[in-house]
Amino acid sequence: MTATRLLSTRTSSVKAIVLSLVLLLALVVLAPAVFAQKKTKKKKPATEKQDKSALQAKKQNLQKDIESTNALLKETRKSKKLSLGQLVVLNKKIEAREELIGTISGEIGGLNKQISENTTAVTALDEEIKRLKAEYARMVVFAYRNRSAYQRMMFIFSAGNFNQAYKRMKYLQQVSESRRMQSEKINSRQQELNQNIQALESQKTEKQQLLGIEEVEKNSLLTDKTDKEKTFNELQSKEKQLKDDLEKKKKQAATTDLAIQRLIQEEAERAAAAAAKQAAKANAKTTAKTEPKATDPKTNPVVANPKTNNPPKTNAEPPKLVLTPEAVSLGKGFADNQGQLPWPVAQGSIAERYGRHPHPVLAHVETNNNGVDIATTRGAAARAVFDGEVTGVTNIPGSGWLVIVRHGDYLTVYAQLSEVSVKTGDKVKTKQTIGKVAENDDGGSELHFEVWKSGSGKMNPELWLAKNH
Repeated sequence: MTATRLLSTRTSSVKAIVLSLVLLLALVVLAPAVFAQKKTKKKKPATEKQDKSALQAKKQNLQKDIESTNALLKETRKSKKLSLGQLVVLNKKIEAREELIGTISGEIGGLNKQISENTTAVTALDEEIKRLKAEYARMVVFAYRNRSAYQRMMFIFSAGNFNQAYKRMKYLQQVSESRRMQSEKINSRQQELNQNIQALESQKTEKQQLLGIEEVEKNSLLTDKTDKEKTFNELQSKEKQLKDDLEKKKKQAATTDLAIQRLIQEEAERAAAAAAKQAAKANAKTTAKTEPKATDPKTNPVVANPKTNNPPKTNAEPPKLVLTPEAVSLGKGFADNQGQLPWPVAQGSIAERYGRHPHPVLAHVETNNNGVDIATTRGAAARAVFDGEVTGVTNIPGSGWLVIVRHGDYLTVYAQLSEVSVKTGDKVKTKQTIGKVAENDDGGSELHFEVWKSGSGKMNPELWLAKNH
């Protein structure tokens, strides 16, 4: 009777252990599925990183532009003479600073978004860690209560056959492994949480720094606008001088335009003459046998001298330039680099844009520019923007030297030079020095730069030059 009760008690204990372990197995099986549904840390999209890098690069370029305009202002103010160039440079500086403030605001907006996302991630991770720790605690308590080797052995040996006993043994091993994995998962989530907290603090610090920079730039912008208003008012009081300067500049532009067209005409005529001479030599041998004697006046009439008897018409179209295969390839290379060409000066800012636009001071007055005027530092070197051949060099009274470089069917023009270091026929490379920018009456230096294409005429140089230089 006593043996029967003892057996019954042991059977009840084994059943209790089995039931508990079955419950624990269910927890182990279901837990991964539950955990998998929890929100994990999202990786930052590549586009977000690219946007931030682009904003930072843009900010650096704008800061360089502002530094450049500050240097140009310093140069023009050395002469102690108020000039239109100062106003133009101030406008450029204000535009760059306003764009810089907008870029900084964009960075701050991006940081606000990141801070919000990281705050949400930190909260979610903190809650997940609490759940994981609670579940792990329950697993540890259960393992402690069933730590007896006797109970584990009874669970295995109470199996109906060997296969079932083996499965129960593997099950106990899985329970132990599950507890270990749970511990590792908690540690992993804790590390992730710490990283997110550090990133969050770093982002908040960066935001505060940007807010400080933005405030400084806004104050500087107010100073620049005050300076601009003062300069504008002073220039308005010198309306007669501005009009005289404008008329002078128009005459210089017209003279420069005529000089450019004359050099292009001369180049085309040289090319046509060279082509005709080569063709004449090639045909000389084939026509020598059939050509009548030179003493026969009926078959060999005297040709009139084109310089004396048949002068060219002034309105005649210039002869078309026949390009060699190498020149055609060079022109294609020039065209392929549109928007990426280096600037014709190492440091500078556009003082007057291409085309027609209102005068910056005089009301109801419009100016026209065949190229761009680039304000630069005194004594700056003018340099070729692409490989090519010098096809024209001339001096324009009152404007200085002018150089034309051919790049296949494209031409670049460099005017207002105090001296040149190339001659017609020279081959030049990209960024090679071709001359020195002259100093104007206001104490500053401006390079006049144009781009032409055969058959199309003048083009907007700003579309060809790189945005950053």
